[in-house]
Amino acid sequence: MHPDPFESAHPAPAGPRPTRWWLWLLGALLCALAVVAVFQTFVRSSTGQVLEYRAFQAVEPAPGDAFGPSPATTALTYAPYVALGCAALGVAVQLSRRRWQSAVAVVAAAVGANVTTQVLKHGLERPYFDNGVPYVVGNSLPSGHTTLAATAAAVLLLTAPVRWRPLAALVGAVLTGVISSAAFLEAWHRPSDMVAAIAVAAGWAFLAAPFVQREDGIDRGQTASPTTCEVVLWAAGILGVAASAVLLGMAVSTADPSPSPGPIALTAGVVICVTPAPLAWAALVTSLRHERRWQRRRTRRRPRPYARAF
Repeated sequence: MHPDPFESAHPAPAGPRPTRWWLWLLGALLCALAVVAVFQTFVRSSTGQVLEYRAFQAVEPAPGDAFGPSPATTALTYAPYVALGCAALGVAVQLSRRRWQSAVAVVAAAVGANVTTQVLKHGLERPYFDNGVPYVVGNSLPSGHTTLAATAAAVLLLTAPVRWRPLAALVGAVLTGVISSAAFLEAWHRPSDMVAAIAVAAGWAFLAAPFVQREDGIDRGQTASPTTCEVVLWAAGILGVAASAVLLGMAVSTADPSPSPGPIALTAGVVICVTPAPLAWAALVTSLRHERRWQRRRTRRRPRPYARAF
């Protein structure tokens, strides 16, 4: 097929691309609703507190620092430095490419997510119920360490080149999952704290995504099909949700008066902490891919300059 001489002579104008703002606002709204649902279910509900505490009991009696630093403690100690390094690298890449709008958007999202977490942590109250769940500390939702890791993952995803974004999302999901599960294993946070933290970071990432997307341009050679990494993220997220429900149900059904609930409850807690990351980043990667496909279609439908003469 021969190239169109008129298209080469009159290329599509550069600059910001059309954006479906409703798509990104809907994603942010769903993340906000997820935070509300988690808080109402596992914090303000007596039954939810009992369900979650069954998993938390598996790590509560054995703090990680009882016999010296553990791998989980080490991960949590260096997590802020790794997160800040990833975020700084992503912003530096955007600045080097003179993508000022993208740089400002990802910085605003990173700051907004961590500020939101601290506001929620200190503003929300954890009620006390006479349900056997000890009231040691007040509200700890969302987790600050998990928010920091999820923020770094979001910055890494949004600032990566388009063709590498699915892989960046997979790496970010692993990083977030390691930190969230470490915070659980060290009994620093309950599983719901990690779920809410990832939802907060994902919500801000959805708000920053359209500003990043508008500076991406249109790559006509980019495939519109999901990549292997994207499929893996969706599979991990969906299977994780199913496994969390099954394992938590098994942990509750096999409850006994012993102080250690056993490996089922421990596994349930870890799966609950890890699952939200691949689910959130899969949704963001898929939204970015569909938005690029929609932008390509809009670009093809633009009338060519020479067509107005006929």
